[in-house]
Amino acid sequence: MKTTYEWLLHNMGNEANYLTILNVQQQTNEVGIARIDVMARTEDFKVVNLVIGPEDTGNGANSTLEDTAEKSISASYLFSNEQSVITYLSEGQSAAMDTARSGIRLLVLEPADGAGEITFPPGR
Repeated sequence: MKTTYEWLLHNMGNEANYLTILNVQQQTNEVGIARIDVMARTEDFKVVNLVIGPEDTGNGANSTLEDTAEKSISASYLFSNEQSVITYLSEGQSAAMDTARSGIRLLVLEPADGAGEITFPPGR
């Protein structure tokens, strides 16, 4: 996860990538599982939130889903390694996904209630 986090920080604001990274925050939950929360913008100026974390196969539940109830999940991907995650973030290619049962989970969340739309110029 360290490589992914560093890539996100280094590429924040880079509009040449599939997603423009707007904000990044790394967290560790109460049981010590690290995750990365990302706010990004698509090419059509729609804001999405990403949750990136290890796939929790121990208890059958995905620990990255704990606090996403207020947002709708629009996509969920499982990657076998960090390089595959970075390829998706930079190029948008989900073909890099693996059929492995464990790895790194990336959730694409849409903000609830239409929040997160970017308009220009801003409304008055």
